[in-house]
Amino acid sequence: MAPTKITHAKVLAAPEEADNPDEVQRKDWDADHVLALSVALAAFDLLSPSAGKLPYFDTPTSLALATLSDFARDNVLNAANVSALRGLLASLNKAGDTMTGPLVLSGDATAALNPVTKQQFDNALAGLRPKAPVIAAAPGNIDIASAPASCDGRAGVVGDRWLLPNQTGTAQNGIYVFSAAGAPLTRAADFNDWSEIPGSLVLVESGDTLHDTGWFCNADPAGTLDTTAIACSRFYGSGLFQPSSAILTTLAGLASVANLSAEAGLTGAADKVSYFTGLGAKALATFTSFGRSIVACVDAAAAFVVLGLGTAATKDVGTGANKVVQFDGSGKYPAGDGSQITGIGNSGRVLLATLTASNSASLADTTHLTSAYDRYEFDLQHVVLATDDTRLCARFSEDAGSTWKATGYLAGLSVAPAITSGSAPAYADPQTTFIALSSVNAASYGMSNASGRGWSGTLTLRKPSGTTNTKTLEGSGSYPTVSSNKPIRASVTGYYDADQAAVNGVQFFGQSSNIAIGVIRVYGIRTS
Repeated sequence: MAPTKITHAKVLAAPEEADNPDEVQRKDWDADHVLALSVALAAFDLLSPSAGKLPYFDTPTSLALATLSDFARDNVLNAANVSALRGLLASLNKAGDTMTGPLVLSGDATAALNPVTKQQFDNALAGLRPKAPVIAAAPGNIDIASAPASCDGRAGVVGDRWLLPNQTGTAQNGIYVFSAAGAPLTRAADFNDWSEIPGSLVLVESGDTLHDTGWFCNADPAGTLDTTAIACSRFYGSGLFQPSSAILTTLAGLASVANLSAEAGLTGAADKVSYFTGLGAKALATFTSFGRSIVACVDAAAAFVVLGLGTAATKDVGTGANKVVQFDGSGKYPAGDGSQITGIGNSGRVLLATLTASNSASLADTTHLTSAYDRYEFDLQHVVLATDDTRLCARFSEDAGSTWKATGYLAGLSVAPAITSGSAPAYADPQTTFIALSSVNAASYGMSNASGRGWSGTLTLRKPSGTTNTKTLEGSGSYPTVSSNKPIRASVTGYYDADQAAVNGVQFFGQSSNIAIGVIRVYGIRTS
């Protein structure tokens, strides 16, 4: 619905709206304008004007008075433009302006793009010592006692400052002054005292490889010039990672770094993993699902499960408790206690040692006579003495062969011809200083030294480690006689009970002769 016209209510039009300036026309207004004007006039009518006051609407239908200062009336309201007003207020233009006094901040910067206070800046520079720039920096070691004619491709000029950051002796690193080719380099005046070195910063102006680079030369405060190492590290320049220009979203942004460049040069593929083949060189290897399952294991136990390994995989090799037995070089089980190996019974026979003669003074075992076995067997094979008609004997030791007992024996040797027809009768040969295995009687019972024959048979020793029993060595064998090489049957029975102490060594020897040839094998037999 259109606004209602109030034709009888008239107001005067502004003179500039009249066609004729000298004539005041009447203008029709709608009811809403009339009502608003009436409310405003009523609000003005309610004010109590006073000097230095300015009316303003505090609500849509009411007015209040505000103080209008002389400064605002004479300056602010009369300002020609913003610049004039800013000049009156002594404010700074955000587009740039000049301060005539110091700016005081409320505190240190806490976020990016905040202004930094002087105290923050001072703290950042604390300990840093900027140096005057150098003309060039040496990429490698330089002989400071005889300067080259140039540094990094820059010909030396008298007075040039050179940075030597890569000396073989790091105590020589630093800033030097060039005087002439072949002459010594001297440390620069701002780098010839140790107090000037820690925290040094220097920029390189020219050179073929190290131009436009920055270097940080640092060392511990308490050092000695030309003695203490000076570490020089590049912090600016080509070839370094620079966050201001490097694009971190691609490896190409870091292509100057050799190893990352090598990674960037690879073409990725499914189930592949990269690995180094050298400095700055990488290749791809197949990464199988099995390999991934291994590297995913959190510990060794988990890896054993993946590999299908049992508890034996965690055991050491050996013959002791909780060991895994390993065959020896001949494919046999090593010497050890076999009492708990199933399937072979309790009387297992284990080879412990093989004694081989070669014109030997004796054959002895001082290692294996222990409590590990109840019984020991000695298998003699063609043991030949170097001299005819000499006794082959045995005796014991209580101290692993340091001494051999020569008393305390009660031994009886019975010999008889193995062929009764036309041979001598049996003969007994008792002994108390050893146990005799053969007799001496050249006519009938002495042993021949003929090669390939000798003494052959088996002897048994029971409980050598016991301390309440005599040590009995018994058994039988045969040997050829001196006179006719006819076989003699020898029956050996010998006791050693001097003190019933344990014995831990046994020795076979010729009473007055070496053992020329022969083999004696030592076996352990467990019977319980």
